[in-house]
Amino acid sequence: MADPKTYTQEQYDEMVAERDALKAKGEELLGEVKGVKKRLKDFEGLDAKEIRDLVARAAEDDRKRAREAGDWEKREQQLADKHAKELQAERDARSSAEQAVERHLLDAAVLEAIGGKGSAKLLTPVIKPRLKVVKGEDGSLAVRVLDADGAVRVKVEKGKAVPLAVAEYVTELREDPELAGAFAGTGASGSGAARSEGGGRSAVAIPAGDDKAFLANLDKIAKGEVVVT
Repeated sequence: MADPKTYTQEQYDEMVAERDALKAKGEELLGEVKGVKKRLKDFEGLDAKEIRDLVARAAEDDRKRAREAGDWEKREQQLADKHAKELQAERDARSSAEQAVERHLLDAAVLEAIGGKGSAKLLTPVIKPRLKVVKGEDGSLAVRVLDADGAVRVKVEKGKAVPLAVAEYVTELREDPELAGAFAGTGASGSGAARSEGGGRSAVAIPAGDDKAFLANLDKIAKGEVVVT
């Protein structure tokens, strides 16, 4: 009879630990099986195909919502772009209107300052580049004369600096020999006098203080058909 196999205490402890680990693992697996059975019990009476169809429809609904969200974002961007274009169009229209008003004010100031004292055709290209429309603190617009550096020209009047009038600037230009031809022979003599045009036809004269007549005849004043006296 063979001698029974003997183990050291260390070997015995290892075998006991391995047995306990296997037992614990078995209990863990048993618990998982019970959990699966419990979950499967919740699906008793349900058709597997129906469940798959429900899952597929839910996924399709999610995709549809995602597409709709994308379309809405696209529409929002389109609306934002449209609004931006409308705002830009409004700004452009306002800018064009402001520029038109400024051109009118400049032309009116030039023609009024020249009046019947010179040729609007010759003097306007000289005077107009040295004028600028400025806005006052109260929002009102005024035409100012600029110096060579682009600053508003001023004069001292009663101890105060005031803007130089356009008419005063035109008076200065009368002293320029190079512009003598623009003034020569164009002055009107006497109240209501009219100057003779090239074909012997007399221009219509309007008084300098008649603002309504002046504004109504801007084009004719520029052409020399109407003079301001």
